[in-house]
Amino acid sequence: MNLFRPKASPTAEAAMSDASDEDRSVVSQVDEEEAQEKKENWADGSASVSSSSEQTSTRGSTTKEEPMTKKETAAVNRSKLLVYIALLLAAAAVGTLTWHFTSQEEQNDFERDVSTVALLV
Repeated sequence: MNLFRPKASPTAEAAMSDASDEDRSVVSQVDEEEAQEKKENWADGSASVSSSSEQTSTRGSTTKEEPMTKKETAAVNRSKLLVYIALLLAAAAVGTLTWHFTSQEEQNDFERDVSTVALLV
């Protein structure tokens, strides 16, 4: 009895007791291959989330998945670029409007002060 291993349900225990050693080794081998593939994808930085319906086997993904991932990445990058451009344009517009209104206000203040001093002299 292993104290650190979670106890399986009774139906799972019955299924495992009925399974042959060959079946268990096949399942274990598939699990090891999937774990190795996940490690390789993680190390490459190319880990992606995909649904099981897009996969044809447990050993790899279909070729349909790669172009779709590239298209999605390109679409995300275009969206990011558009957001950056919009932010840049908004910042430029706000800066220009701020400069325009403050310079007009400063000009009006100067003219008002000069005309007040001119009346006193």
